[in-house]
Amino acid sequence: MTAITTPLKSNEIEEIVQKWYAEFVDVDQALLFELVTAANFMDIKSLLDLTCLAVSVMIKVCIRRVHNFEHIICLIYLIYVCCY
Repeated sequence: MTAITTPLKSNEIEEIVQKWYAEFVDVDQALLFELVTAANFMDIKSLLDLTCLAVSVMIKVCIRRVHNFEHIICLIYLIYVCCY
């Protein structure tokens, strides 16, 4: 897998990692969070990096869509759920 550098240069995962990896994490939000948890539990750094990248891109896209305070609260909750 291509090394993931920060700050992210794009909102498209395909522009950051190879196509196969981008397709692997192109799943619904609940499954993605389960993958993050599993990668963390099994201490698989490359999988954790990839899944966290997908979550961060999701958050980055959501931030651009935030129009009111309620959406910000939802976004903070999303980050909380993902990290813990």
